[in-house]
Amino acid sequence: MGARISESEARRLGIRCAAPGPKAKPAAPGRRAAAPRKLSKGGRLPIAPALFPEISFAVSLEPRPKERPRTFLPPAELARAFAAAQGNPNRFLSIVRGGDEDTRIRHHTYTPKETAAFESAVRMAGAAAMRGREPIAVSLGIDAILAFDGDAGLWPTDNTDGDLDNLVKAVLDAVNGVVFKDDRLVVEMRLAKICLPSPAIALRVRPADPTLGGLLDLLTHGSRQ
Repeated sequence: MGARISESEARRLGIRCAAPGPKAKPAAPGRRAAAPRKLSKGGRLPIAPALFPEISFAVSLEPRPKERPRTFLPPAELARAFAAAQGNPNRFLSIVRGGDEDTRIRHHTYTPKETAAFESAVRMAGAAAMRGREPIAVSLGIDAILAFDGDAGLWPTDNTDGDLDNLVKAVLDAVNGVVFKDDRLVVEMRLAKICLPSPAIALRVRPADPTLGGLLDLLTHGSRQ
């Protein structure tokens, strides 16, 4: 349980307080201050509860982390780069890396098959739960359980189990544009990874909790006794 104490209380207890940091220097003469960040893509939404029916679904899949797209150079493009280089190895490397302005080649990017199949299955389950409704276009919260095949008395903390943030990213990317309009609308999450006799993924999309389950008090009042 965390709590905040004042600087005077800290000194009374013999706790040394760090000296205040240096004040920000004013902008140099003739240099313009940085402009405030401009909001775009829909702007920020009010914290007032955005009500909509909860969407829940489960799918019998082993959780897996999000894999990065793979990029490769097709043989035809590689041959074209070799011909354009005319035996010059440095120019060939420059063409392959995309740094030659005279010869442009096309690298192809694809999603690994395992990731594509996983996202497709999760997306289909999400679409079925939506029952033809439009994707949610307001601020929302997420509850997700990622269950691995294993002993329910153990936490999935092995190196092969993956990080929780990467696991849920794969799920949210799969339903992006299907269950909700854009993943930027996800403002609050409750997540868990566990072990069960059979692997599964459960996802619930609900109105966001403005109180953040009481956690916001830590930023405003410290922990309450």
